[in-house]
Amino acid sequence: MQENSNTIEEDEIDLKNLFYTVSKYKYSIILITILVTILSTIFAYYKSDVYEAKSTIQVSTNANSKINSNDILQDALMGGMVSSDIDTEMAILKSRFLVLEAINQIDLVTHIWEINRFKKRVELYLDSPIGIDMKKGMGYLFKITPINERFYKLEVNGKSKNGIEFEYKGSKAFNKVVKHRNFEFTITKTGTPTIGSEYQFIVYEPSYHAEKIIKENISVSQLGKKANILELKYNDSVPLRAKQFVNALAQVYMKQNVELKTKEATQTLIFVNNQLSIIESSLKKSEQKIEEFKTKAKTVDVSMTAEQLSKTLSEYESKIGIMDMQISILKNLLKKINRGAGLDTLTIVGLDIDGANGISELIKNLQQAMLERRALLGEYTMAHPEVKKISTRVVNLKRIIKQSIVNTLKGLQQKKRLINTQMDKYQAKLKKLPKLQQNYLGLERKFIFNEKFYTYLLQKRTETEIKKAATVSQNRIVDRALMPTRPIKPNRKLIIVVGLIMGLILGLFVAFIRAFLDNTITTIGDIEKDTAVPVIAAIPKYKVTDKEKRELLVLKKPKSSVSESFRSLRTNLQFMAKGDGSKVVTITSTVAAEGKTSVAANLGAVIQMLGKRVIIINFDLRKPTLHTAFDLPNTKGLSMYLSGHTELSEVIVNTKIKNLDIITAGTVPPNPSELISSDRAVELIEKLRRDYDYIILDTPPVGLVTDARVLLTNSDVVLYVMRAEYSKKEFINSVNNIYREDDVKSMGIVLNGVKAGHGYGYGYGYGYGYYEE
Repeated sequence: MQENSNTIEEDEIDLKNLFYTVSKYKYSIILITILVTILSTIFAYYKSDVYEAKSTIQVSTNANSKINSNDILQDALMGGMVSSDIDTEMAILKSRFLVLEAINQIDLVTHIWEINRFKKRVELYLDSPIGIDMKKGMGYLFKITPINERFYKLEVNGKSKNGIEFEYKGSKAFNKVVKHRNFEFTITKTGTPTIGSEYQFIVYEPSYHAEKIIKENISVSQLGKKANILELKYNDSVPLRAKQFVNALAQVYMKQNVELKTKEATQTLIFVNNQLSIIESSLKKSEQKIEEFKTKAKTVDVSMTAEQLSKTLSEYESKIGIMDMQISILKNLLKKINRGAGLDTLTIVGLDIDGANGISELIKNLQQAMLERRALLGEYTMAHPEVKKISTRVVNLKRIIKQSIVNTLKGLQQKKRLINTQMDKYQAKLKKLPKLQQNYLGLERKFIFNEKFYTYLLQKRTETEIKKAATVSQNRIVDRALMPTRPIKPNRKLIIVVGLIMGLILGLFVAFIRAFLDNTITTIGDIEKDTAVPVIAAIPKYKVTDKEKRELLVLKKPKSSVSESFRSLRTNLQFMAKGDGSKVVTITSTVAAEGKTSVAANLGAVIQMLGKRVIIINFDLRKPTLHTAFDLPNTKGLSMYLSGHTELSEVIVNTKIKNLDIITAGTVPPNPSELISSDRAVELIEKLRRDYDYIILDTPPVGLVTDARVLLTNSDVVLYVMRAEYSKKEFINSVNNIYREDDVKSMGIVLNGVKAGHGYGYGYGYGYGYYEE
């Protein structure tokens, strides 16, 4: 039980010390809190508003558009990866390529600010009164101040490309080119700039700004784990620009998706148109040659058998021509696969080749995989697991496409050989005809071949154009971005509240650090833990005026806590000074200003209230102050008596207080130590013992001089005065030295200037006040 009681008591003492520390440094805590709150308020004001625009996009996956194919090899290749990874689509949306495309539609690289009267930058956008046409100097921050309607002052400083710092100041004209070795631009007036106001602008490199946007301001998230809807968000200091950019980025994403799906049709149209121009020229030449032949030969008699023979050969030749074109396409395709170049424009051009649909789908998958890998590489390295996985997929797709092309080529070449064999038989029959018929049929076959081939290409072009026109993106924008009306940050109220809390925490931290580093005595406990000498009184802190300093508080305010503490000191002194006869009480301290003179004066005044005769002697010959407490002159005094210039009766001064006399210090002597240590000083004390009940000696501080040491051995009681929040803790060493080494009969400590709540029970004083010499 005793242990628990001690623990509770220690906790109570620690809690008191905690509150005391807060009370002691309350003004610094309040000041720091106010300063940090003001700084946080300033920070919150100058922090730019950030607006968030968002759009939602439904993305399709390959699973939704999976071709109806029984290609076991392709299914094995995809291995369950037919569905496009949502994470990949998210990476594509944040890719540098798409962002740069959106920047080309929305001017995100030019930023113009106006500096208001509080020096805050307010960003302008479409309502800017100036326009910037930057040719050179991107990345520099320019400052301009309109001087009048025609001219402005220009300021800029920065580093050139070779790292040399430069600074430029000058006056320039609106709508005129500004040329410098580091920059070149033109500022045009799109409105009415405020004369005298400062404007700032910077134009970023698009690629640099795209990187900055990707890392800081764009976010893409999936709405739900199983949803194929992505939410695209963009933060900007200008709400209109945020809205425009989100919509532009979403539109670019949709456009890219359509372009990817129509790439094959586009390539097909280019190829077919090229072939059409060639065949059209051949067709015209064939027609012309037939007309020329008919003109010369006048008439040609061709039998039905010959006509049928020619028609069959024409059909075979048309097939051979189409096969040659298909073989050429496949060989070029194989070369690109082997080189690994131009794969993004790879196409089977949609012509009638056996197995072409399967190859075409494989090519689409390859191009999609390459696009996804390119997007992922914008965020990750080749070592990332997702990049590795999709790179493996690209390699496998290339291998399968290559093998499929080789197999298709073999099939075409086999068919071509079979047709050529049949053609050789018909060619042999044709050679048996008359020469004139052979020539005519030859021209006719060539014309029919070109005509059929031309018709075939026209049909393919029409089919491809229809297919391209009918192609739409399977992705769709669910919600377009709207103009944000409120900023999402900063939360200015929260910043100020956090600043207030942080200021309070910082103030408390500084207070406790100061308390930890504070080496002054604060409480009675600070004394008692380092010395065996008892604390017999605690004089409360009491602020007094200059007039009150010259008065004795125990007489002026007898009911005050200070007066009560001196009465308590008087009672404790009676217990310490045992025996009959007069008592010599020496009052000393370590350094000046600890309050020993005021303690001596008030103690003498409170003792005389008991009817005792008291005399106070000011032995502090260097800096005497006792006479001021009684408002007496300091002409003749102790120094005159000890030096033998006056008699005792001449230096004893009767005060206005009954039974209380004093001996002032007198003129400051050149040898105070010798006078205090003289036999005459000891004789003085013995003489006064006969006439007074209490002799109180106000001595010099023992920490500064050794004068008081002589007087301590001739004293019945030694009162050592310390002042709270002034005396250092190491002063206790002086107390211990005197207690151990000097031959003192009785010794006690008086703690002066104790704050409210730091007394030591009723016997040591209580209340609030402070009294000092």
